Amino acid sequence: MSIQENYLKRIPIFLASPSDLSRERKLFSQVIETVNVTKAKSKGILLEAKVWEDCLIGRGRPQEKINDEIKQSSLLVFTLWKKWGSDTGEFSSGFEEEYEVACSENKDILFFFREIPVYMLDDLGDQLKKVIEFKNKIEKEKKFLYATYEDENEWEQKFSFQLYKWLDQMRSEDSIKSSDDSSELETEIRINISPKEREVLEEKKEINQEKIINDDEIQLEDIFNPIIRKGNEDLHYFKIETKQKMGCSLFGDFSSFSKGTYCFDAPQKSFVTLGELEKVLKVFYNIFKNNYKIFNPSFMINQTCFENNLNYSWFGFGPKNFIQAFKEQSKRYFEAGIVKPHHREVAGFMVSVDNFIFYIALQPDVMKKNAEPTFDYMQVGFIFSELPFNNRKFSDFYKKAGLEEPNFIEEKDLNIIENDLKNYSFNLNKEGFVVYKSFGDREYWVSKVILENPFYGKKEDDEYLFLHEKIVVNISDHHPLDMKKDYFLNKLLIMPIPYYNFPFVALRFLGNW
Repeated sequence: MSIQENYLKRIPIFLASPSDLSRERKLFSQVIETVNVTKAKSKGILLEAKVWEDCLIGRGRPQEKINDEIKQSSLLVFTLWKKWGSDTGEFSSGFEEEYEVACSENKDILFFFREIPVYMLDDLGDQLKKVIEFKNKIEKEKKFLYATYEDENEWEQKFSFQLYKWLDQMRSEDSIKSSDDSSELETEIRINISPKEREVLEEKKEINQEKIINDDEIQLEDIFNPIIRKGNEDLHYFKIETKQKMGCSLFGDFSSFSKGTYCFDAPQKSFVTLGELEKVLKVFYNIFKNNYKIFNPSFMINQTCFENNLNYSWFGFGPKNFIQAFKEQSKRYFEAGIVKPHHREVAGFMVSVDNFIFYIALQPDVMKKNAEPTFDYMQVGFIFSELPFNNRKFSDFYKKAGLEEPNFIEEKDLNIIENDLKNYSFNLNKEGFVVYKSFGDREYWVSKVILENPFYGKKEDDEYLFLHEKIVVNISDHHPLDMKKDYFLNKLLIMPIPYYNFPFVALRFLGNW
């Protein structure tokens, strides 16, 4: 090993497979070395290939030594073909025992199943029968990524592809806990934001790092979020007139998310208190706190009304402001001139990370005088662009939040709809900005603009285009608040959220100049 490699973070990867996959086992270490040379080492990482043969030297139960190696590994690659393996005394095979150990240790897992020759399917032996039963179980549960392949060459290609993806995902989720890597990790996960926004968040990180990263637990008030700026005032949320009578269309950020394919959501919960909602938010931010992209959430609350009444929505950013908006329901109604409100609101909260979206759909009750906010219904879920390598973190979230854990990840087809607005040219009036503070909180930098909606009330256009009197437009070029800019619309992206009590979508307006 070179002197330079002594300074790399070692990440063991274990291949678990019976003895009939010798060619894949030979390719395993070659793939690991290729990924080390092409990517891992430049990230300060050295991937180490581990196989069961490495564990057979010395005294003691061989399978126990293999289990210990699994416990030390960060990724388990389970590969099956025709053989299941031999009984270990506690499990039907070493493969099964290794799988159970990996699950109990909450490890990231990849599955590969080599295709069975057709002639063998007519007369299944005990070994092959157990392989097929296990494969069916993995496919049905949808808890882990899995793939089938024809031969060792295809296995090499698919394993290489997934290993590169895992390396990216591992670093974006801060799976490497070494404090020496923290600065690089946080830069890595913010790679899709502008240089100025990264600079702002780095300054905030230095101020709040002990609160957000190092503490065992963070509080909602510790979380840094974008600010709504109107005139010389910073707002917790912003009121807009809307044509939407029943539903929630929030202005969400999902720039790195292209398609929702899988959903993991708890059964709807009834009669929810404000404290229970706060607990859900707090648990989410503590479990996923090492990914800075979770600190850009958005929310919308819509006061559903009768057909002939004027309706209003309130949007904002951050869990603390979300809670405050519910507490100030009476104040919101008074300022909007709502005298006889409908008995219920609808509300949505959304956070978009690289490979998943977290959402909360709620139906808040109209508060009685001096009463705490309550909610008729609440649903909490995740949308994935692909199956996660490990869903245990998401399962842990439901348990700690006091919610019923979903039985499985459900396959969905939640395509993002894209509407091109380039043909429209308008003089848009700026109503406010969504900003970050920088330079010791002395200067504002604009990331979004609140504009009068030129399509408002024009039902011949897209149903989501005309809903809101004002819209929030994400801009591609962040700039100081005092810099004069002319804005115009570019695109509208629509992301459906799977909630069935009322229509729930995330809207992302794009601006260009």
